[in-house]
Amino acid sequence: MAMSEPVHELHSVLRQLEAWLNSSGEDVSQLEAALTRYSEQAALLADLLEQDSVPADQLSGLAELHQRVFALMQSRHADLAHQLSSERQVTRIQRAYGG
Repeated sequence: MAMSEPVHELHSVLRQLEAWLNSSGEDVSQLEAALTRYSEQAALLADLLEQDSVPADQLSGLAELHQRVFALMQSRHADLAHQLSSERQVTRIQRAYGG
């Protein structure tokens, strides 16, 4: 049986997040895009789970991957917060000066 689209997309975005967190992670826009996509797919999956529309075997591996990614996020929290803050500040300055 093929994986439902939200489950497949969550696997994909979690692998993206994991790769980004394990890399130098310089392009913060990639992180923001992946987190947005994660949020959208998680909401779709939550709706499907409420309807019991996702077979349990499709969820195997998703929880483990989820835990790994969020453990990485927690370990890099201060660095990520600084990067996101700095990136947004640069963007604001560029916009203010017509950049």
